Amino acid sequence: MDSEIWANAPSAVINKPSAAQREQIAGYTNSYLFGIKLWKNDGLTMYGISINEANNGILIEQGPPSSNGSYGAMAKINANVRTDFVRAEVGEFINTDKVWQARPLFYAFAPVRKPANESNLINVKDAPYNAKGNGVADDGPAIQSALTAAGIAGGGTVFLPPGSYKVSGSLQVPTGVELTGSHGYVHAHNNLDTTVLLAYSGNDTTAPDSATAFLTLSQGAGIKGFSVYYPEQGFADGADPGVPADIRSRYPVKKYPYTVRAAGTDTWVKYVEIENGYNGIDYGTTAADRFVVSGTWINAANVAVNVGANTNGGWVEQVVVTYGTFFQSKHANSPHTYGFDAAKITRSHIRTLSSSATVRMSLRLPQIRLP
Repeated sequence: MDSEIWANAPSAVINKPSAAQREQIAGYTNSYLFGIKLWKNDGLTMYGISINEANNGILIEQGPPSSNGSYGAMAKINANVRTDFVRAEVGEFINTDKVWQARPLFYAFAPVRKPANESNLINVKDAPYNAKGNGVADDGPAIQSALTAAGIAGGGTVFLPPGSYKVSGSLQVPTGVELTGSHGYVHAHNNLDTTVLLAYSGNDTTAPDSATAFLTLSQGAGIKGFSVYYPEQGFADGADPGVPADIRSRYPVKKYPYTVRAAGTDTWVKYVEIENGYNGIDYGTTAADRFVVSGTWINAANVAVNVGANTNGGWVEQVVVTYGTFFQSKHANSPHTYGFDAAKITRSHIRTLSSSATVRMSLRLPQIRLP
């Protein structure tokens, strides 16, 4: 970002500033320009940004009205960064350019994964599947029937229009198929009028690490653009005597299987929000080479992302592990709905699920390369 864009503009661009005019522009921008202003950005990633001829390249400030500010990560930033406001509970942007071991390294972003047959689109609300999406009827069989049909057809997209889809059992996404909702971007703390899968299976399982996952991805399958919510999940640490007894008994955290498990290679999870799971995404039961998990927010009481089983290479990018997705949820059993004051408890009494969640990694990462 600088005035040299004019010097390098193609000949088709008319009325380009002269060299003298560009010098005047640079003089003005060096005195007054803020290249990028950040006011309120959750989990923002900035990479490969260059800003020249500016009074301030990147300004991080609170923003009106009394915004919570911004947080996230940055790398390969060639710009002056000025921080006027930092969220105390989160901290500033992580800047890997300050780590000398990381300076010569560059990140190769995850490849774009797509279903095998993009022209094959199945809407789960259309006949013969007739999913309701009303949060009451069990839509699991209808959704699985659509997924199976797409797999038999050689791949395709199974679309979940906005709605709340109750699923009493589990779902398997066949090879070449993508199960996709209404979100084409990163989302969190979503309202109830978006695509949400309501997961009921596996409540209080005794084997959360090995029991059948809510969503199993076959080789070359993926999910995109929806949220997963557990209506019967609690939020209080039932073993903590500091939590009022009635809260512990009414809303204890329950063990569930993994929300997502890869059963093969080349799978993807993109723009998915796990609002209140116990175990998040599993790439550690079966070798899941070249997996992609991107643009995903996870609240998990135990493990957010598990990678192992000799998995060779994958991408975990723009992933946020946070309790905020549950606390700020509009669903009926969220802490936000009950309210701390009404329940006569404080934030310290609530089990901060992300504080105990871990990200387990055991793999070789080919996406890091030397220049």
